[in-house]
Amino acid sequence: MEKVLVDIIGSCVTRNVFLDGDASQRGCADERIKIIHYFDKQNIACCMSPAPFDDRIVDRITPDEQWDKSDQNLRNMKLTLNKKTLEVLMNSEAEYLFMDLYDFHTPMIGYRNTFFSTFKHEFFNLNLFRSNTDAFKTIFYFLDLPEWLWYGYVDLFFKKIMEKYTPDKVVLLRFRACDTYLSRDNEMRPIPVAYKRPWMSNARYNDKLRLLEEYIIDRYHLQVIDVSKYFIGDENVHSDLQGSHFDRNYYTDSLNHIRRIIFDRSSRNGYVGNFISCNSAKEILQKHVSKEDFIKMFVQLESPFNTKSVLDSFCGNLSIQEIAENRFFLGDMYGILHTNGLPWNDAISEEEQRRLILSANLATGQNQFATNFLGQLRNKAPYPDVATSTRRLLYVSGC
Repeated sequence: MEKVLVDIIGSCVTRNVFLDGDASQRGCADERIKIIHYFDKQNIACCMSPAPFDDRIVDRITPDEQWDKSDQNLRNMKLTLNKKTLEVLMNSEAEYLFMDLYDFHTPMIGYRNTFFSTFKHEFFNLNLFRSNTDAFKTIFYFLDLPEWLWYGYVDLFFKKIMEKYTPDKVVLLRFRACDTYLSRDNEMRPIPVAYKRPWMSNARYNDKLRLLEEYIIDRYHLQVIDVSKYFIGDENVHSDLQGSHFDRNYYTDSLNHIRRIIFDRSSRNGYVGNFISCNSAKEILQKHVSKEDFIKMFVQLESPFNTKSVLDSFCGNLSIQEIAENRFFLGDMYGILHTNGLPWNDAISEEEQRRLILSANLATGQNQFATNFLGQLRNKAPYPDVATSTRRLLYVSGC
């Protein structure tokens, strides 16, 4: 079978999706897809500015000068400095381009008539830097600057890319950094200081990055996968606790959206993958944390009740206290729908979803709340609204 060829420009936010979250692997978790190029730590605005050094200087950089001595890291470092990323992208055989904008959270260097990424501060290890440190003192973040100074470089990148790809072949994975994580002992904790280095993701940039993403989507009509907002970091999945690493379901759900975009013809134009699986909703609800920590986690996430299932409108009308006190019951109902393939199986009607839930013997459904909820589900009416002094606290965006 001939494989679908893809390129990635961005970070682990996208690359690890193709590995279904297992960064120790190589290649792609879906054997029908082959990754041609992975452009790591490449900022798309920087791609469009002049090269700061000529090729002879860049070619002299060796792996021994870097923390990460891999061939891939050396290649991407050189592309950062010789500004040939776009050239390689345009000449690639890839049929799809997948991308994220993580690198707008990271610092840039202003130098003479141009600017370039610090490349996770790897640049400061190079002999090129050490031999002339005074020349590289201007450090800045794009998202701290007025948009009119640099949005034009983003436009230059996309105008060029759209000469190669149609909008349905360019996919943006939207990114929201977290500042909390679930520890191995199942407690909600702030991201440790050690994982808040200048070159790592920073939740204070979330709102500005979202505005940039929306600008790009509105202007260039890309395909979109938007699920990082539902997840936090989990030390049981990633020991590297910086805010760009998520619960395993982030990677599984995003990979399923990628499969829809590539292999499902009905999903190819204007696709917005902003829903999660019923399994993700189940596992968010049934995290083994205290009630207090569950509430802390829940108010930092986008509502998980976006699974394209019949349960979403019912659960979305509950107060945060009702959710916290009955989350294992609610999670079990989402689990039933997950077992039957939702939301990826579009053939199951709402009526069939109700039948599946109502015919199940839910061990967690032995209280008055469950009786009332199932009665409302049977009657096809949302759970009754109650005094809403706390209800409107249900979802607070920004992680």
